[in-house]
Amino acid sequence: MLSMYCGSGGCSQEIYLGVPGGGYRQIYAGTMYGFDVPTPGLLSVKVHGNACGRPGGAGACTLTFRVDPGGVTLLSRQ
Repeated sequence: MLSMYCGSGGCSQEIYLGVPGGGYRQIYAGTMYGFDVPTPGLLSVKVHGNACGRPGGAGACTLTFRVDPGGVTLLSRQ
């Protein structure tokens, strides 16, 4: 889904995953600068530094998630 609401923290976006049998399920919703799928089953989302506890939000931060049939799990904040 494309959203045109953007600010200094990025753009408000939602990421969906297609599921067997048709349909979709939401796997991420929030403000981000961008995302990548470095390998199947992993999702890296580039967000404002506040998400990693950086003072004043200094620099961007990458949240890495594992995505599998059981759900979405946060693996790291870098």
